[in-house]
Amino acid sequence: MSNLPTFDSTRSGETVQITVVGIVGDCLLSAAAWVHGLELGSIDPHTKPGIHLYDSCIVTINSPVSTVPISVPSVRALCCPSVPSISTDQAEAGVSVVRQYVPRGTGQLGPAPKVLFYYWIPCADGTWLQVCSDHKKMLGKRQASVISDGDLVALLATRQLNIGEWSLEDMKKSVQASATTASILFNLMT
Repeated sequence: MSNLPTFDSTRSGETVQITVVGIVGDCLLSAAAWVHGLELGSIDPHTKPGIHLYDSCIVTINSPVSTVPISVPSVRALCCPSVPSISTDQAEAGVSVVRQYVPRGTGQLGPAPKVLFYYWIPCADGTWLQVCSDHKKMLGKRQASVISDGDLVALLATRQLNIGEWSLEDMKKSVQASATTASILFNLMT
């Protein structure tokens, strides 16, 4: 199974309700790739050859447009969204919030209001469903935002999620790695 179906979305900026019924994460996908004999890359996709599965996943959802669950190769990031710590007076005076990129695989830096997963599920029309966990809990009903590539690039550029430097191209490669390894995993199970 090399091409899993993708979710048919509405327009960018809208929200849809989905029910997440299952998630296969990067650990199981990496194990399947290893058993199959693929060379595994490192956390940083730019430092070591091989398939890079960090942050790759398969999300299984029920949606309003499908009567059966759909498994979609996706990408996710464990993140710790930052809240600006400047007052309204400081903001009006032009004080800016400086955020750092937190390298992939690093724990949170200091106290945070919550640690959660952001999932990006590619849609058939080239948009993405952006879904956020409730802390680290993801299963169940969720509101998903439909976003464009441009929206995703802008979100990553704000550094608000406190995740390492990650390009849209890196995310698309992770989705492709998810699809490749999902096929291997399903073949191992049958």
